[in-house]
Amino acid sequence: MELGESHRAAKTLVNWTGVSDRTAKNWLHAACGPSGEHLIQLARKSDAVLATLLSLAGRNELLLGADLIAIKRGMETASELIDQLLRDRT
Repeated sequence: MELGESHRAAKTLVNWTGVSDRTAKNWLHAACGPSGEHLIQLARKSDAVLATLLSLAGRNELLLGADLIAIKRGMETASELIDQLLRDRT
């Protein structure tokens, strides 16, 4: 997972799903996995989880759509940063 295994990663999982800190750490250390409901919550927040889920479901064609959305978000962020830099210059 793109979060790594740090304490911050566990806190992020807690915030995303509402599970306990212990449960989040167990997921990060692969001691157990999330329930279906928690897996869906994780897929909503994590591109890596969504991509893995789609791949395991044999729906690789849907990965392109997820990639395009991620690229679009990145371009929007870059555009906002450029606008901010231009505003700050004047």
